[in-house]
Amino acid sequence: MKKSYRSKLKILYDVLVSIERLEYDEGRALPTKIMYLSNLSYDRLNIYLRELLEKGLIVRVNDGYSLTQEGAKFMSEIRKMISFLSAFGLEL
Repeated sequence: MKKSYRSKLKILYDVLVSIERLEYDEGRALPTKIMYLSNLSYDRLNIYLRELLEKGLIVRVNDGYSLTQEGAKFMSEIRKMISFLSAFGLEL
């Protein structure tokens, strides 16, 4: 069976979902926990975190990360896109 890989957009979304979930559950999103929830190596996670920081979708808070208002809007739009795609039997 052919192995399917996640798109960059899906990986960024998974990282944002992990941060959102950890913030809600634990009050902060630490890198190690984000790494496990988003299923990324430490090196790859840092690449994606840096990109999300540069785009203003997350901010560094003490030793963890937090979603910005822009990050929350981005996630809302991605959720709409996922819903739209699934109506046609497609995935992100």
